[in-house]
Amino acid sequence: MVTHGKMGATLKILRRSLILYLLGIFYYGGFSGTIDHIRLMGVLQGISDDLLRNNSSNDQGVLIALNTTLTAQTKSLTSDRDKLTTQEKTYSDQLTKQFTAMQSAVSSYKSIQSFMTQQIASWSKSS
Repeated sequence: MVTHGKMGATLKILRRSLILYLLGIFYYGGFSGTIDHIRLMGVLQGISDDLLRNNSSNDQGVLIALNTTLTAQTKSLTSDRDKLTTQEKTYSDQLTKQFTAMQSAVSSYKSIQSFMTQQIASWSKSS
C-alpha cells in the first residue's frame, strides 16, 4: 500500500493501534474468555493516547492532525464553491445580456421583414 504525508502516518498509527488492541484482547482472555476490564481499559487508553498524540516532532495526534486537514479542506472547498457561484452569476448575466441583444435584433429583423413584405406586395399589385 502506498501512502503519502499525514494520511500515511495516520494509517500507520491506526494500524499499530488496532494490532495493540487485538493483542490486548488475545492476551487478556481472548474473544470468548473473561477479560480483565482494568487491563483492557489500559490497552484502550493506550490506543486513545496514540490517536490523540503522535511521536513526531510536532506531537500532534492522528485525530487532531486529521481534524486540522479536514478543516483546511472544508475551507478550501467553501472558497472554491464561492468562486464558482460568482463565476456562475457572471456567466448568467452575460448570457442574459446576449439573449436580450439577440431578441432586440430579431425584433428589428421582423420589422424589416414586415416592411419588405408590404413593399413587395405593393409592387406586385402595381404591375
